[in-house]
Amino acid sequence: MIGTAYAPASVHDAAAEISTPGRLLLVECEDCGLRQTIPSRVEEGHVDCVRCGALLSKRTTRGVEQAIVLNMTALIVFVLANAFPFITLNLQGRVQNAEIVSAAYALYQDGMWELGILVLLFAIALPLVKILGNLYVMIPLHMGVRPPAARHVFRWMEVVHRWAMMEVFL
Repeated sequence: MIGTAYAPASVHDAAAEISTPGRLLLVECEDCGLRQTIPSRVEEGHVDCVRCGALLSKRTTRGVEQAIVLNMTALIVFVLANAFPFITLNLQGRVQNAEIVSAAYALYQDGMWELGILVLLFAIALPLVKILGNLYVMIPLHMGVRPPAARHVFRWMEVVHRWAMMEVFL
């Protein structure tokens, strides 16, 4: 468990404390209750309790690499999920497979074009945009380059985030 930090007197104090390198935070170990100071920014590694050895704070430098790996995995799973049928119906010996794209197209053909477009948008387009947008920002950051319009892409990803998994809400 990571230790509990004591809140500064105001929000401005908290912002100054977090943004100032070399400042110390007062934390309480969740295991033994010892209050101790730790650096506000742990560059790499972890800080342990001096009494019981429990983890108080940790930071990894592989955050961007982990995000890239997870998004690449999501892209692979996304392609596989859309390449193979998600449902197979077997009625009296007649087998019918359905993919998400074919379901959207069938809705379009049956005169429910609005619903077909919504299925295509929420089940395919927006999740793909979210995955590709994350990769667009993360891969250049991993190489030490700031991608053009990264701030705008991240803001748009925040908007897309809720709508990219709409089928979960249905």
